[in-house]
Amino acid sequence: MTKSSPYSGQKMTILGISITKREGIFASHDKRDAHPGKFFIIVPLLTLIVFLAFRAAVLFFSHSTGVVDGAMQTWFALNAFGQYQQLGEDFQSYLGITSMLFLMPFYVIFGANLYASSMAASTALAIGYLATMHGLLRLMRGLTPGMRWILVAAGVAVLCCLSQLSPGASLRPIRWALPFLMLPFVMPLLWTMRDGHALRSGLWLGIVAGIGLLWSNDAGVPAFGALGVAILLCGTGSWRRTMIVLSGYVAGALLSAGAILFVFTHGAPWGWLSYNFGAVREDQIWYFSPWERETRVLNIWDIGLIVAAMGKETLLALGLLLVSLGVAIGL
Repeated sequence: MTKSSPYSGQKMTILGISITKREGIFASHDKRDAHPGKFFIIVPLLTLIVFLAFRAAVLFFSHSTGVVDGAMQTWFALNAFGQYQQLGEDFQSYLGITSMLFLMPFYVIFGANLYASSMAASTALAIGYLATMHGLLRLMRGLTPGMRWILVAAGVAVLCCLSQLSPGASLRPIRWALPFLMLPFVMPLLWTMRDGHALRSGLWLGIVAGIGLLWSNDAGVPAFGALGVAILLCGTGSWRRTMIVLSGYVAGALLSAGAILFVFTHGAPWGWLSYNFGAVREDQIWYFSPWERETRVLNIWDIGLIVAAMGKETLLALGLLLVSLGVAIGL
């Protein structure tokens, strides 16, 4: 396979077929792309700060204590992690493990109480919006670095207005921000996998995927599988090299996920494993409730039911994704 710069006119192997990769998510611009100017990067950050300040004021005077919106579940998990209780025995964290650890610094900064847990979730949601918008707009060609960051700020502002930075029921927006939060780590590693040390690249990809695997069941497991498929699709020049990368990938995931579980289950992960893959069905009954037919997705044609039930912000994100993908592939 022909080696070249990992960002322009390079050849790439997908399922054994050599193609020339056009500009897209890997496209390079110039040195300004890495340093678009402090002003353009500050704009989306200031946007987030303004909305977080507004959210903090709203929560300070009218904080919900209901259980449906996930506020109490978030506080319960963060409080237990903060006290280093034994996961799987003293408490269960059905919202995820590494997602809660991601919230922990913000939880401590805001005061380590119920209010702090909600502000931590709102802050993480804002970061997730930033990562999502930047990831989508990075797919677009023909945008100057400054224009891209301006559009990021505009997109974040729209999403913040629509959601008011509420993390929703059971932190769903935060759970599903995982692929975009992984993107900055995964993309360079995929290029290193093709042109660098196969086993080392696979191990690092696995370590990232293992951390993501414990983010949440509904996002972590699909992200782990999708990244494995991405390794196959990107190709490495030979099936032997691909198998080495995949072996490192699985080993790295087991290493990082196992280490995290070992630490937070105090060396006894069986209680968490039993709950997570068995007892959760009895504890969280809405996972398997008798929903009506129109709320079930049983085949590919039912995907339309998901679109029909989407909120405004989700439809906006989906539309932007479709447009950016079209621009990326030159439609």
